Amino acid sequence: MYPRVYLVLAEYVFRHSLALAILIVVLVLGCGVYGVALAYALGIVAIPFLSVYFLNRILPGFVGGIKATYMRKRLFLFSWPLLFVGIVNLVLGSVDTLMIGWFSTSYWVGIYRASLATTELVWIVPSSFAYISVSVLTALYAQQRVDDLNETSHSITKWILLLVLLPVLLLITFSREILGVFGAEFRAGATALSFLAAGHLIASVCKPATYLLLAMGRTKLILLNICLGAAVNIGLNLYLIPIYNITGAAIATAASLALVDILAFLEIYKLEHWQPLRLGECLKILASAPAATYFVYLLARVIFGVAPLYALPGLFLLSAGMYFFLLLVSRLFDAKDLAIMLMVEERTGLMLGLIKRIIRRLI
Repeated sequence: MYPRVYLVLAEYVFRHSLALAILIVVLVLGCGVYGVALAYALGIVAIPFLSVYFLNRILPGFVGGIKATYMRKRLFLFSWPLLFVGIVNLVLGSVDTLMIGWFSTSYWVGIYRASLATTELVWIVPSSFAYISVSVLTALYAQQRVDDLNETSHSITKWILLLVLLPVLLLITFSREILGVFGAEFRAGATALSFLAAGHLIASVCKPATYLLLAMGRTKLILLNICLGAAVNIGLNLYLIPIYNITGAAIATAASLALVDILAFLEIYKLEHWQPLRLGECLKILASAPAATYFVYLLARVIFGVAPLYALPGLFLLSAGMYFFLLLVSRLFDAKDLAIMLMVEERTGLMLGLIKRIIRRLI
């Protein structure tokens, strides 16, 4: 069984099943809100014990069967900046909302939160690649396989760009229609959604630089970057929200998100002379995604005028199909991309056989 499957079983299936079972019991017993809190807490507490059990199945003898080698100082020096990165990220994630509530009203907080939640779907791609790629990059760096490290990071960046660019363009193009899912009044957040999507795009493309800093053990630089991003976020929110309301908050958040990973990119370039994308590959992606987006936009205008909600899934699938076709025709994919797909299969259990067969025929 894939290690990823054990993670899903522990963190999602077992945790929520246990919490649900306890919740039913406490509600039947009439324990009220304290019982609900207890069910949620016990679900979380149970995860480490089940994780140790699964880890011992994956690595027999892990519990009590392996002699420990202690590296307390190295682990502490590596880990303490990441602790503060997590704390700063928690604060950073709430600053814009809190300041909108301070300078404006709860009405605009709700509209902004809908826009923010929608654009955060973009993070699925870079966060997934973080899970898949950080261990690989760390191993390559530890073995001083510089050429393989560069090739792998190039491929990861290319895949993040090609998977993120089209959704971001669709979010921007159909921002009013997408926010209409929450209600007509939420369409007022369309401009904010567009700025947030653009910021997530830049941050996503530069995100592999942060992965490389982590692989190199440069966690203090990661902390410095996130602290600078937080300072910019707070300063821009204080200045822009009183003038532009939620659009100002979106600009501040987008700028700070992009800044954190742009700084990581500059640091990696200074340390390793690494560049994330080859110009030819970048141009093919930057030509294909806008073409596919513009095609479905024109189609929607001709057929509907303003695209209704029920038509959006079909339009998005059509744009994805056209995008993939244009990428294939442009000969974007090569043997390195097949290696990335194999890495995804090994770490997630997903089967990408059909896509691999199509790419093999064209390379």
